[in-house]
Amino acid sequence: MLEAVAREPHNAGWMHTLALHCLRWGYTDLWRRYHDIALGLPHLTPFNVYLRGQAKIRAGDWSGWLDREARLCNPGELDYQPLDVQHMRWTKAAWDGRENLTSQTLFVFADGGLGDCLQMLRYVPLLAQDAAGVILAVRPRCVPFAQHNVGHLATIVIRDVPHACEFQRYTWLMSQPALIGHIPPFVPFSAPRPNQYRAPADSRLHVAICWAGNTNHSGNRDDRFQSIRLADLAPLLSRDDIRWHSVQIGPWASEANAYPSLIQPTVPLYNLAQTANVLAGMDAVLTVDTSVAHLAGSLGIPTLLILSRLAEFRWGTGDTTPWYPSMYLIRQHVPGDWSAVIHALQAQLTSRRWVDLRSSLEHVAYPSVH
Repeated sequence: MLEAVAREPHNAGWMHTLALHCLRWGYTDLWRRYHDIALGLPHLTPFNVYLRGQAKIRAGDWSGWLDREARLCNPGELDYQPLDVQHMRWTKAAWDGRENLTSQTLFVFADGGLGDCLQMLRYVPLLAQDAAGVILAVRPRCVPFAQHNVGHLATIVIRDVPHACEFQRYTWLMSQPALIGHIPPFVPFSAPRPNQYRAPADSRLHVAICWAGNTNHSGNRDDRFQSIRLADLAPLLSRDDIRWHSVQIGPWASEANAYPSLIQPTVPLYNLAQTANVLAGMDAVLTVDTSVAHLAGSLGIPTLLILSRLAEFRWGTGDTTPWYPSMYLIRQHVPGDWSAVIHALQAQLTSRRWVDLRSSLEHVAYPSVH
């Protein structure tokens, strides 16, 4: 990496990459230095502008969402989209965020993963308020949750599946921070049928836990860095003041079998609505950076989010986030070492101060990208 930067010292993409490498391996001062250098360089390609956007957001500059729209100018972007979406981009006009939509039906495509969709779902009420109609296309696992929470505002369809709905303009769900220009004030979503776990005389905290990404395997770079082995969390599972409930799915869910005190789901969690039903019955959630984090945050449940040394850009660098006022972020300090994180989790679980975050939802300042 250093050799590449030495060969092309004015290449903004290389400089952004070098800054991220420094952050991943714990060199925070160097990250800030190379971050500042990168921002001062010319960004001559859509990809470099996209990197600048994520770098800005990570550093707390919300105008980065505008730069991040450069992803739509990437010539290869269409290669990863189904034919009907490619056809939409060539035959329909994209909404620019300013055009009056009172006589237009807006098609909203939930690009990105499940967590991205959950994070941006709060924009749907704003879009529905201004448009004649809204059609929201989401992944299959998100359909029941979206239907329950915004189905009265939008027609919910499955993304990547052809449909017969008529519309005049389209937009991407992940584009809304740039197009709308601010984060809407937080209004918690709800679960369709919240589960109840607490017995009348039970004074223990009931906490849901998720320790790995759904597709966790060694070839998935994001999962490899952001996930934690359940064995590392064993000191927490031995606490007698907490009743733990697993909401882990995917290859690592079977790790729960080694811990009899860890309650596993009685029915498979096939979609986000089912997971939301479990989370809604909890006092709190402890999770790594996966869709469970966004689901718990969107429900307004007190949440401890475990982040690796190089957390995703959207989480910034602090211990709170304006996206989810009930969430507290605990960051890894040394790459690969979760011991300090476990110590911090023990302290938070003992103090229970973070559980009171639910009562502070109305006292949050929401940033603007303009």
